[in-house]
Amino acid sequence: MISHFLSVSRLPFQQFCLSRRPLILCRLALAAAALWGPASATPAVHPPASSCESRGVGLDSQCLANGITLHFVDWGGHGGDLVLLAGLDDSARIFDELAPLLATHRHVIAVTRRGFGHSSMPPRGYDGATLAADLKGFLKAVGVRRADLVGHSMSGLELTRIATTDPDLVRRLVYLDAATDKSALMGVFEKDPLGDRDPPPSALVTFRSLTDWTQQVLKSRSPAIEANLRQSYDQGPSGLKFRTPKDVDAAVAAGMFADHPDYRRIRAPALAIYSDATTGDQVPPDASTALRAAGDAFSRAVYVPWKELEKARFRLQIACGRTLELERTGHYLFLERPSETADWINSFLASENPCAWAPGAQAAREN
Repeated sequence: MISHFLSVSRLPFQQFCLSRRPLILCRLALAAAALWGPASATPAVHPPASSCESRGVGLDSQCLANGITLHFVDWGGHGGDLVLLAGLDDSARIFDELAPLLATHRHVIAVTRRGFGHSSMPPRGYDGATLAADLKGFLKAVGVRRADLVGHSMSGLELTRIATTDPDLVRRLVYLDAATDKSALMGVFEKDPLGDRDPPPSALVTFRSLTDWTQQVLKSRSPAIEANLRQSYDQGPSGLKFRTPKDVDAAVAAGMFADHPDYRRIRAPALAIYSDATTGDQVPPDASTALRAAGDAFSRAVYVPWKELEKARFRLQIACGRTLELERTGHYLFLERPSETADWINSFLASENPCAWAPGAQAAREN
């Protein structure tokens, strides 16, 4: 599972993305090279019987869109359509706790992008334009004419592109720690004292062991964690193995790093919710007190200024937008505080004046 964690390897760059890290962001040099390299064998994906067939509320389903098969989960609900898009290395199942909280007001669908979980894993097509075309094709295939789009982490890429190129498809946008230009962090991760956040071999024995380890790293007991892991890993005789081929994972990261979001052409009202970067995120459970302190200091010195700059850029460029920080949370803020996250999303989407919307809870800081 876990991608987009603040993960960096101390290995040479050729090995970084090719190790199975659970956390954020590969080295750009390897990722770019992977776009042109040969693809490894990918798991078989069997197309659905029709172009887009929901197997029922909360069940794994598949949809043919833009020439590939995309995994999705239809959470039902009443009202306008809301589509959830996961971040790097995650599947639609990462929203298993958040989605039902949003379905009380809207018809909610969560989708897994190409390259992950049980969606197709072709060797190419991980650039921003193609990923956005996948989402556009998916919306058409499931019969969604206009939707609220809610995305985590790298899915800001698809949200921004769709809202810019196909504004009629988008009612409102919600970025969950996703309204950032991640290319600015290249060359920074190897300096993070917390280093590599790979799960240790002891965590890759069973889904129970990996779930326990991941829950500690993410500071959450959300059932969505195990559901997402089961979509993202296969159990083999020697333990668990990430389903996404290494070169595909690197190609997705290349597309993410090559993207430079520009919010100036977005006309849909948008809310950008940010996590709190004042402490080290996704700290390995066995990290020492000294290492944790070093991680906190590094996060305050590096990630806080970067995030503040990204918030300012978003506010400057967006025509109708609000920013919000969920204090004392990490990158997976919606797993740590699902009810609060859902309340803010529902409130923003229901607001008659989204351009002036403000949160009511005390744990959030409006920017």
